[in-house]
Amino acid sequence: MSHGLALQSTRVFTSLLIGLFICANLQAVTISEIMYSPRGEFQKRFEFIELYNENPDPLDLSGYAICDGVSFVFPEGTWMEGYSFLVVCADQDAIRALYGIDNTVGNWIWDGENGNSLSNGGEDIEICNPGGRTVLRVEYNDRGKWPVGADGLGHSLELFAPYTDQDDPDSWIQSSDPGGSPGGPNPCWEGVEVSEGPSGPGPIYGNPVGLFHGQQDIGEPCTAGGFATRVVDGVESYEITGSGDGVGSGGDQFHFGYIQVRGNFDLRGRLVSRNWLEGEGMDRAGIMMRRDLTDRSAFVFVHDSPEPDGARILRRTTHDSDSSEEPGSLDTHPEWYRLRRSANNITCYYSTNGRSWRAIGSFNSGRTTWNNGEAAYVGFALTSSGGCGTSSVTWEDVQLTGDVISSPGDGTLPGGGGGEEKVPEDPGGFCRDPLGIRINEGFFRGTDERWVELYNSTSGDVDLAGYYLTDDRNDSQKVELGADTVVPAGGYLVVTETVLGLDLSVSEESNDVFLALIEPSGGRVVDAVNFRPSHDGKSESRVPDGGEMRDAAEPTPGVENRLDVETDIVINEIMYHPISNDRNREFVELYNRSDAPVDLTGWEFTNGVEFSFPDNTVIAPGGYLVVGRDPVLLRSVYSLEEGSVLGPVDEDALDDFGSLSDRGERITLQDGLGRTTDTVRYFDGGEWPRWADGHGSSIELIDPLQDNRFGMAWDASDDSDKSEVTHFSYSGRHVSSGRGDDSELHLLLLSRGITVVDNVSVLQGGAASEDLPIIDTNEIWTYFKGTQAPPEDWNALDFDDSDWLSGRTGIGYGDGDDETVLNDMRNNYLTIFCRKTFTVDDLEELEELVFQVTVDDGFYAYLNGTRVASYNVNSPAHDALASSAGEPSLQQQSITNFSELLNEGENVLAVQVHNGGSMNSSDLSFIPRLVNRVPSDVVRGDERLVNPAFNSNTSGWVLEGTHVRSGRTSTHSIDGAGSLKIIASGRGDNKVNRIESTNSGTRDFATNSDQLISFDARWHIGSQTLNTHGYKHEMARTHELAVPENLGSPGGLNSVSRRLQAGAANLGPVMTDLVQTPQVPIVGEQVRIQVRAADSDGVESLRLRWSVNNPTTNPSTVEMTEVGGGVWEAVVPAQSVNSRVIFFIEAADTSGNSGRFPVDIAERSHPMVLNPPATGIHDRRYFIYSQESTRSPATRFHDYRFHTTAYNESRLGSRKRLSNDLIDGSFSFGGTTIYHEAAMRFSGSPWARGSWNGSFRVVSPRDKPINGWIRKFNLEDHHNNPSNARERIAHYLLRLNQGTIAVPYSEVQSMARWQVNTRITTTREHVWVPDTQYVGLWFDEADGDFIEMDDRFVINDNGDRAGNADGYVRYPPPSERRQGDGSNKENYRWFFGLRAKNGADDFTNFMEFCRLMDPAVTSNAVFESQVWDKVNVEEILRIFAIRFNQADWDTWGTDRGKNCYFYQDGPEGRWHLLAWDMENIFETGRLDQFLIPSSPNSAFRPSGGMFTEVDRMFQILPIKKLYYGILDTMVNGDNAFYTSTRTNEYMTKLDRLGMNATGIGKPNGYIDQRRNRLRTRIASVSTTAFRISTRNGADFSTAERAVSLAGTGPARLRQVLFNGESYQLEHTSMTAWRVDEIPLGPGENFLELLAIDLNGNVFGADSITVTSTAVFEPPTINALGPAEGVAGDTIEIRGANFLPGVTVFFGETPAPSAQRISPTKIVVEVPEGSGAVEVMVRNPNGQEASGVVFTYIEEGSVFVRGDANNDGAVDISDAVAVVGHLFLGLDLGCQDAADADDDEQLVITDAVYLLDFLFRSGAPPAPPYPAAGTDPDGDILGCDF
Repeated sequence: MSHGLALQSTRVFTSLLIGLFICANLQAVTISEIMYSPRGEFQKRFEFIELYNENPDPLDLSGYAICDGVSFVFPEGTWMEGYSFLVVCADQDAIRALYGIDNTVGNWIWDGENGNSLSNGGEDIEICNPGGRTVLRVEYNDRGKWPVGADGLGHSLELFAPYTDQDDPDSWIQSSDPGGSPGGPNPCWEGVEVSEGPSGPGPIYGNPVGLFHGQQDIGEPCTAGGFATRVVDGVESYEITGSGDGVGSGGDQFHFGYIQVRGNFDLRGRLVSRNWLEGEGMDRAGIMMRRDLTDRSAFVFVHDSPEPDGARILRRTTHDSDSSEEPGSLDTHPEWYRLRRSANNITCYYSTNGRSWRAIGSFNSGRTTWNNGEAAYVGFALTSSGGCGTSSVTWEDVQLTGDVISSPGDGTLPGGGGGEEKVPEDPGGFCRDPLGIRINEGFFRGTDERWVELYNSTSGDVDLAGYYLTDDRNDSQKVELGADTVVPAGGYLVVTETVLGLDLSVSEESNDVFLALIEPSGGRVVDAVNFRPSHDGKSESRVPDGGEMRDAAEPTPGVENRLDVETDIVINEIMYHPISNDRNREFVELYNRSDAPVDLTGWEFTNGVEFSFPDNTVIAPGGYLVVGRDPVLLRSVYSLEEGSVLGPVDEDALDDFGSLSDRGERITLQDGLGRTTDTVRYFDGGEWPRWADGHGSSIELIDPLQDNRFGMAWDASDDSDKSEVTHFSYSGRHVSSGRGDDSELHLLLLSRGITVVDNVSVLQGGAASEDLPIIDTNEIWTYFKGTQAPPEDWNALDFDDSDWLSGRTGIGYGDGDDETVLNDMRNNYLTIFCRKTFTVDDLEELEELVFQVTVDDGFYAYLNGTRVASYNVNSPAHDALASSAGEPSLQQQSITNFSELLNEGENVLAVQVHNGGSMNSSDLSFIPRLVNRVPSDVVRGDERLVNPAFNSNTSGWVLEGTHVRSGRTSTHSIDGAGSLKIIASGRGDNKVNRIESTNSGTRDFATNSDQLISFDARWHIGSQTLNTHGYKHEMARTHELAVPENLGSPGGLNSVSRRLQAGAANLGPVMTDLVQTPQVPIVGEQVRIQVRAADSDGVESLRLRWSVNNPTTNPSTVEMTEVGGGVWEAVVPAQSVNSRVIFFIEAADTSGNSGRFPVDIAERSHPMVLNPPATGIHDRRYFIYSQESTRSPATRFHDYRFHTTAYNESRLGSRKRLSNDLIDGSFSFGGTTIYHEAAMRFSGSPWARGSWNGSFRVVSPRDKPINGWIRKFNLEDHHNNPSNARERIAHYLLRLNQGTIAVPYSEVQSMARWQVNTRITTTREHVWVPDTQYVGLWFDEADGDFIEMDDRFVINDNGDRAGNADGYVRYPPPSERRQGDGSNKENYRWFFGLRAKNGADDFTNFMEFCRLMDPAVTSNAVFESQVWDKVNVEEILRIFAIRFNQADWDTWGTDRGKNCYFYQDGPEGRWHLLAWDMENIFETGRLDQFLIPSSPNSAFRPSGGMFTEVDRMFQILPIKKLYYGILDTMVNGDNAFYTSTRTNEYMTKLDRLGMNATGIGKPNGYIDQRRNRLRTRIASVSTTAFRISTRNGADFSTAERAVSLAGTGPARLRQVLFNGESYQLEHTSMTAWRVDEIPLGPGENFLELLAIDLNGNVFGADSITVTSTAVFEPPTINALGPAEGVAGDTIEIRGANFLPGVTVFFGETPAPSAQRISPTKIVVEVPEGSGAVEVMVRNPNGQEASGVVFTYIEEGSVFVRGDANNDGAVDISDAVAVVGHLFLGLDLGCQDAADADDDEQLVITDAVYLLDFLFRSGAPPAPPYPAAGTDPDGDILGCDF
């Protein structure tokens, strides 16, 4: 019977939170500050994590979570506005009270001072999206490069600047002040630029107003302003009135009440009333600092503005100019404002209480063009920005301190008490320049006295008198440094333990020594170090001085630090991404560049791969050693000696070894003391050779004497001399289109690469093979007329067809080509089923099995029962029409896997032939032939290509798009005087990125003629596959090029070194770390260029070569000057506005060898030029920047600019718009950061690509991703409407539709101002193009099949769209010129683009997916049984639920076969759907399109029959019900999101952003209207009550041990829990369910049922009592696994007859939890206990089983193995104690300690083992030894220590 239960919406399912191999930022939210260890004990409540939204766009954090580090789920309604901060608090009240901020959220689940707090020793902090995927990650630490001042000394970790890689320790600093700066900008976020301009004019005084010297209208506003003070009830206030046109643009117009100051000052006040000018919304009221009182003076202005704006900073950095910039902003309106200058820093603040101040921005005074301490004007300013209309505001609580210039009256502060009030000496809240003192070295292990060394990196002496040194985080003033504690410039100060009075011994507990240097006041940390010395006699020191701390250094008190390490073993070659994607082919090669052997005993690789070198591993002088995952394979491939290749020796070592990152990482080699002997941080491009990233090369060190940390020192291996020429030939059929220009041949590489081809030929009627008939025409076949379906096994070999008709082929009627005429077929039946048996004597004689058939209209062919070919058919049903009707055509399809299907002996070929059009078709033809196609030396035919040999030119061919660099080469020719060198800068395609024979270069092909296509090819680098095809993709074939196995040169001289030896004696200087200041120069600014250079011979000179707008043959020259540390610099003079400076750097070493930076393309392996070393001036690489008119143009969005040469700009605009060839240039971000060697092109499909007015693709340099992680992105114009919000609304809805799974959606959309040179300035939306990073975010396996679905286009000779066809997920997709059946990958190409195969052209897995999805191939029953395992059905339905209900007609499943991606997470994983390009949605005229029918019982065909593979899904009841359930959760209930109630807030925020189409999600908009329709149509399946229907829910009895129950419930029902257990749920109708085999116990069984919905929430309940009268056997226990452990462990109990509700006891103690998995298995948690206890299982009926013992392992016993008597030493007395115990019965407190060899038994051999160790140099005792510890493996022996 039903029981009323008080239900609470309980989350049953939780998302799986998984950290991935790579994380991409969440939108642009970054972790900007971390307080992980507040100062003092018991302060965990003050921990916080600050987030910053780096984008202008709002972000909804509802449902996101901090999923590692601490646990916190962001509550519903948590928003971050653009450029805003949010502080996640351990204790929100405590943080708010301490800092006076309210932009907080919390609490994370804080458990006092213990549990769920940030680790003081460092850990991962991860943020996960609602799908449970890690989108943001920081792994902080309290060692290495991480600032130790944040470890318990009160400082926080602060991101040094926004838009940096937050997982890089170099991006973090300790906070400027203890406590940090949560809730606002970190003080150091402003850059520093060179001061400019002279000092300002002298004082100007008006009539004093209170504290202020005077007042004045600035810039002649048309209505005069006023400034007055009054005192009411003792409260002084200032009222200011003003008009004017505004501040910052052109001449300023406002009213100003001012005072003149010099030096330091601090002005603050509370804005208590605001009377803004009605209707304008641009008023500005605040505190201003100006250089003078002219209308174009430099200024800083912190002010408030009306809604929708908030507090802002405005400044003009160039005096007497019209421009200004807005470096900081808030979306709130605080009452308190503050402006202060201290030394070089100007800081703008706000406050909510007047006590706790947060900086909006802090920057160097040079940015406002007055010198440090120079006279300036400061006061209150107001403009109405409304012409003659006025605004007024009132200020109270005004305070002014500082160096005020006296007024003429009395020489004192006006209105003051006589005298000057100084700014506090040490205020907080601004960016602090480092003192330059580092704790540089510590010596703590050894016999000498312990000491610590300080180092001064500055050029001046530093007096530390009054500073503190401490070793206690809770006592920051432990030791005060006395007078004369001076660290000389560039020098050292060494202080000993005795002098300090500190105990610097190493802590046994944590094995560390903590030291911190603290400022005299404020408790600020100058430097702090966690020393962890590990070697006696060695120090831990910064190497070089002031650098990163290194262990096992040579003690060097008072002199330069050093590591005496072996540096002649260098990492010399790296194969990190083999072209085969076979990780076992990876390797790292070491080279000994010395003249002495080097022993690597104890050495290991610690980063990149993990590998310890075996003892006595020696590299001979000039010798090589290779380390790889599979040494046996590497030795075999490269013919290397056994000792020259090392690697893992077992499976555990292989797991530890790991693999190298395809995107680059650090490889580190350490010696036996853990010191780094060599380290290389390689990248997959940029300054590093890109050909090594899966394109075939390794990276090789060119000159082993050069610094291998520089990318210039490396090059890609050149293996082109290993490649062999391969001849390719095949036959294809040309079908005329009726046009005169459809005779053509296309050649293209499928990815980036270089291949040489020659002797390209198209022979009409030609053949290079001979067809030997197995079944010929005019043979007798048996056949069956399709008036009904034949038996299911009709196509099997053993089928009995003796009663079938027979006749000679052809078979058919109406065409005049029939030997057997079917006179009764017309109007009677549509199909015939035909069989022919044949014999194969020897399978090895078959070269290629080809099925040829002249057919009208379609067919399926089977070989021994397996389908091998098809044409022009949709369904194998006996009454199904062919796809279309036509005339007889010859089809031939190669049977790819025939050797697996054929028998030696008898076989059968079975063919079913379908008529097309209608039952009344006028004809049918079937003339089959099965042939063995064997190679033939005879080639006949008529050559159709005019220039097949390229001996003199490439006439007759057009080279375009990514293949435009291709051409005739004479240096790499295969045959004759020249060959065609195909150079592909990127993926080839069926548009314009290819090589195509022209009309004049091709003689017309005859209609329906066979053509023999052949060519010779030799692979050089990159793409392994070359595709050839004709018009409309006919005659298509993909050719696997012969790639050598032995790529790279492990174990020998590098190929690039051989090239060097052929030229100069050694490599010239290498360069890196280019720094440009300013990054984006404006008018009048010169540009300083710095670069780091190195050379083993010494660098002689560098010179910078530059030109304007285009590279020239004689660029200007500036000699560069060395400024120290290997850095050289030069200055380029200021240029005219909008000029682009193109530059490079030339260098020479002392031996006369030269280098160029960036490296000249001709100096690299495989340059993408035809005949290197000859290169054109535009082929070379350059750096480029632009002299801009402003650094910060007026925009609320990000500022993106691209700078390129005039030549590239012209080339981009004049070429075919569908070209995907990237042009080089520089990308600048926000006026602050420039990314040299970026690239760009137009973007979009042939439907939408719009040249300059369209979309763009931007690609960052691979070794410097934009903002630390962005590798590429699109700037979308959304069909000339870049502010169209539709796509981001669609992704927002996908994000809300996660349910309990992860549904992929885009994390990144942001508005941007976009400028290319001076050609275009516009707005675009930054969107994340699905790529491998996107895949890595959403899926655990990031190297699966990743496929883009699109139209298959036909492009004319002008490069424009001439036709297109939709894609279908079928086997194969229907197309006009289909070749063969579903097994031919060419039928999928161009509908489906491989996007993550690294050049491998493999459609195998995807074709199987298509086979499953195709209703014509896979029956409904088979489909339903397999689809759940092979496809993520719920994910696809959730995406359909959004796309269908936004009327997205432009995608697969509705009206178009395009605009989505498919991904398979691993070869055995499921297929996923990814939504993409959702612009054409939410159209009002389509409110009813793709809507479910009015009745749930009606068929739902969203595509109306177009996509049968999609429509079929909704014929399967569980799938259809799941879809309806998803709709139910979208539109009904408290968690409904497809409603303006949920979306309206987002729409309002997008309005503020300036986006359009937001009415979609507002009340009564599209979403609400569609929701109303959905609610009506699903009502009957959404309101059904959850209840038991079996016996109407009444209690009953059964004689069985299990029961079946049925019931009803709404479509959203996912799962039913029976007493908390889940069983297989069967959906029997849209509102009915059934569960079988629910186990029962003896007697009454009370079953409580809980209904779980698709979001994991409980929504209903029922109960029933079922009485079982069956006889139950008592339980038995067979085994425990494991049978020993500790409390809290989980173990398995195996046995029989375990019943639901079983309980488990360990002795007398019940287990905390026991889960019955099955009648034979229980999983149980071990309770507290000790010793050996008996385990007992008790069924609910009281039957018990026991007799198996569980033994508790004594955890935590600490001892030294061998110290049997526990006297603190291992000596002969311990051997005596063992003997006494064994033979005299003497007690041992710890038998485990006496077990010297740790063999788990205490016997006489342990005494012998100890004696052997003590007196015969035998092996030492097993761990723990020599230090005390616990047994690392656990032990059955007792220990009471």
